Amino acid sequence: MLQRKLALLLVLCLLMLLVTPTTVVTASDNASAPKSYYEGITFMSRYPCDNLEVSATKHVDGKVRQTLVQVIYENCDGRAINATAVLGEDPDGLDVSRDLGWGGLQGRVTVFEQKSAANHVLEFHVSQFANTNDVRWCLIHLLTAPNDFVEGSCRNGSPDGQIYMDGVLWRDLNLQQDEYGDNYSNQGR
Repeated sequence: MLQRKLALLLVLCLLMLLVTPTTVVTASDNASAPKSYYEGITFMSRYPCDNLEVSATKHVDGKVRQTLVQVIYENCDGRAINATAVLGEDPDGLDVSRDLGWGGLQGRVTVFEQKSAANHVLEFHVSQFANTNDVRWCLIHLLTAPNDFVEGSCRNGSPDGQIYMDGVLWRDLNLQQDEYGDNYSNQGR
């Protein structure tokens, strides 16, 4: 009697294995799995008594994308901005070519200006083309905390375009001598 029950149990287990669907993961499936990477641009515009630095970093993790923009500005009149904000409309408003030859930032962030104690909307329409063929190793600041960095590759660029504050042209980046930047990424590196 015990042998019959064991044999019946064994047959039922085998039938369950045959009926249950199985999933096989291959190396090629793993290669197409979504990757996590960072990319972005940073540019500076430095004049006597008027310094602006903008860093924008996009984190892609599978289908999740977020772009943070950091703005540091100060002038001799006491106006100052030191803010990090999420690029609102579209995280893909920040894009960098795979070879780091081009980077662009299109979108808006709201920042707080300390002298006027008011929020301002900054709107970016900036392109940055590489001005050298040299790609170098660098640390990418993730903008999530003061000491959050990852290793990546950078390529010098020249910013071009406009930045508007509250709908009024605030900064015209037109390849001046004191305007420079980097395109960066750790994708595929």
